[in-house]
Amino acid sequence: MAKVYIIERYGGEYEDAYELNIAVFSTEQKATEFIERKKDEEYLHRYNIRKAYDIYNKKIKLKDSGFTLKEYKQYLNDDSEPKFYEMEEFELDKEPENE
Repeated sequence: MAKVYIIERYGGEYEDAYELNIAVFSTEQKATEFIERKKDEEYLHRYNIRKAYDIYNKKIKLKDSGFTLKEYKQYLNDDSEPKFYEMEEFELDKEPENE
């Protein structure tokens, strides 16, 4: 029986909560690699938001941050919720047998 691996992204809270299927893979390895890449991207995004707030709170200087003014403003004004990813495995049924 063939298997597929569906990647879901979810986040938000209460009335803003969501769950969204964002990718489908035929191998567990590819699905796991995709999740790890998305987790790394999300970590970097959250890190940059924290760094923008450190600039805002004068803990570090803009010129020492590696950000351009445009990037700083972008991350400072980012109010997106954290995103989380998980994988679900589904088995595909064979063609129905004629009875």
